[in-house]
Amino acid sequence: MKGMTISTEVSTDPERTEAALREGKYHLAILHRKPDEAEFYSVPIESEHLYVSLPPVHPLSDSEGLYLKDLDGQTFLLYSQIGFWDGLCRRKMPSARFLLQQDMDVLGELVANSAFPAFTTDYVMQHGGAVTDRIVIPILDAEASVTYHCTCLQSEKARFRQVFEHIRAAYPR
Repeated sequence: MKGMTISTEVSTDPERTEAALREGKYHLAILHRKPDEAEFYSVPIESEHLYVSLPPVHPLSDSEGLYLKDLDGQTFLLYSQIGFWDGLCRRKMPSARFLLQQDMDVLGELVANSAFPAFTTDYVMQHGGAVTDRIVIPILDAEASVTYHCTCLQSEKARFRQVFEHIRAAYPR
């Protein structure tokens, strides 16, 4: 892939991202859902699951799993860069309040020292974001589990063959 420049942009709207691929604005994109195989070629990269982090005294802390609707009406600590998870939480919990934090370290301090629920994912917990003195409960909504896909147009598949081979080697399924 010599001679290629990589630039990045973050979008939480898969339809907009797919449109940008069609228009040639993007050549590759990471989507949080599998795209239409007739139009796009994709390789799964990583999966991620949403969890809620509760203090042990929270009334729902003994649950084995919760739906987002079970949490509606509560106040949550939320990282401002949560991406598409933000839209899911707001859609499924219209009566919830979100105390947005811009800094991940500040969010961590607030989670560790408050009774407010917060969200995390298995990916975050596996990469150093384990929460202590909290009960971590999986969210049961189907949308709370995603698989990310590296995607291009079917017509561009051969061009990015090496990229997809490296992805398959790094993320064997």
